Amino acid sequence: MLSKKCTSCGDVKEVSEFHKDKKGPLGLSYYCKPCANAKLRKWHHEQRTEDQRLAQREREKQFRNDRKEEAIQYLGGKCKQCEGIFPPYVYDFHHKDPAEKEGNPSHFLNKRDDRWKIELDKCILLCANCHRIAHYGEQE
Repeated sequence: MLSKKCTSCGDVKEVSEFHKDKKGPLGLSYYCKPCANAKLRKWHHEQRTEDQRLAQREREKQFRNDRKEEAIQYLGGKCKQCEGIFPPYVYDFHHKDPAEKEGNPSHFLNKRDDRWKIELDKCILLCANCHRIAHYGEQE
């Protein structure tokens, strides 16, 4: 069993504990995987200022809000049960058949592909009140 010393932490570890790197000795990284990952996380963190991180969070929030608006319009723009029109934060996506559910539609809205539409095709748009009533009715 081959072993190698990490140049960061100084521990001797099995070669499987090192990332592959054609430039390094034995074709392996100089650092063990935990040290290499920690250094990379630190480097990425230092590359971005607090303002950049806040701006990125705002862009992500805006993307999610825009995508939810698009999803609401995709499902008709009003509650399927009471036909009420509400602000976007009031709507829930209710699966017509829970057995077909692949995941929470809100999680799919964050994806940049069309998987969210596939999941929404299995849902109806309900306001929060009608959604709670629908689930309460399932328990009886």
